[in-house]
Amino acid sequence: MRITVVAVLFCVIALAACGPSASEQAISYYKKGLTHHKAREYDLALDAFNRAIELDGNMAKAFNGRGYVYLYQGNYDLALTELNRAIELDSDYAEAYNNRGGLYIALGNEDLALADFTRAIESDSNYGLYYYNRGARYRNLGEPDKALADLTRAVELDSDDAKAYNNRGIVHYELGNYDLAFDDLNRAIQLDDTLAAAYYTRGLIYYGQGNYDLALADYTRAIDAIELNNTSATTHDSRGIVYTKLGDYNSAFVDFNHATELDDKLADVYYTRGLVYYYRGKYDLALADHTRAIELNSDYTMAYANRGVVHHKVGDYQSALSDFSRAIELNSDYAMAYANRGVVYHEMGDYQSALPDFDKAIELNRSLAVNISPYLQDIEARMRK
Repeated sequence: MRITVVAVLFCVIALAACGPSASEQAISYYKKGLTHHKAREYDLALDAFNRAIELDGNMAKAFNGRGYVYLYQGNYDLALTELNRAIELDSDYAEAYNNRGGLYIALGNEDLALADFTRAIESDSNYGLYYYNRGARYRNLGEPDKALADLTRAVELDSDDAKAYNNRGIVHYELGNYDLAFDDLNRAIQLDDTLAAAYYTRGLIYYGQGNYDLALADYTRAIDAIELNNTSATTHDSRGIVYTKLGDYNSAFVDFNHATELDDKLADVYYTRGLVYYYRGKYDLALADHTRAIELNSDYTMAYANRGVVHHKVGDYQSALSDFSRAIELNSDYAMAYANRGVVYHEMGDYQSALPDFDKAIELNRSLAVNISPYLQDIEARMRK
């Protein structure tokens, strides 16, 4: 009997000695956490990362994983605590810096995000994602040259990174490098045909070239690819503009109305819909939309100018003068605003005020002289009497 007990005890001890160590178990739980996170099973991922940390309180990557889950869940304070801890444990942990940079973006702090992405690159200079993230920040901070350098490095490191091509294409577009933008956007779409931003920006290029049918097709693809907040609202607005150019006002109104349903704070949508209402002779609705655009953006020069046109059309000359004057305050080189204000002064019989406005308009844009000449001739004839 004693021999049996001793043998059993020996076997139990032996089995315990042969089992995985705490460190090995921690790694196993960490890997389970990654699997659950990838499957978007966030609660299970947290459980696994928690267990890994219980077994190994110095596992930086487990803290990073837990912070990443909190980030996805929108628990930013907890995410920051975890990511800070990961970096404390490993000051060269590139992935943790990258994730904390993403957290700072969510918190609206572009400068801290930029610093973290830079630190990630310093720790690992051969991972394209870090360059992509920093390049996107440079673009948001108005440093296009640095953005191009980082996004170019990102595609050098990963030639299949559709988002990097897309963002580099957008930067090229914003710089007026339309051929380069077109090449990058085409490549992005080849790699990922669900990139709404790539279709949208390519649509802008087509629109600028006067290729309205192609622009319309790209805006439609962008809308089909993703219906999400302002991006989709802006795309509906842009497609509505193309429909307007093509004379399809009914389709234009459908898009403008949908855009306001998606985001009722976009001044541009109300402005463009107001233009179409004006073209269609619906002046009250045009006034309402331009007014709403101005309420949303009190410095919207074009909205003041075009509301002035509508006021003039309905015979409200004082309101027209006020709007044209405000447009000129916002942009002292706005030739058409001077010309239109001059027309209103002329129709009110205030020729002394009309004359300097007409002169200024021609000085800023000589092509307006053809349309302004009849008014100048009339003023000259009246002054000779």
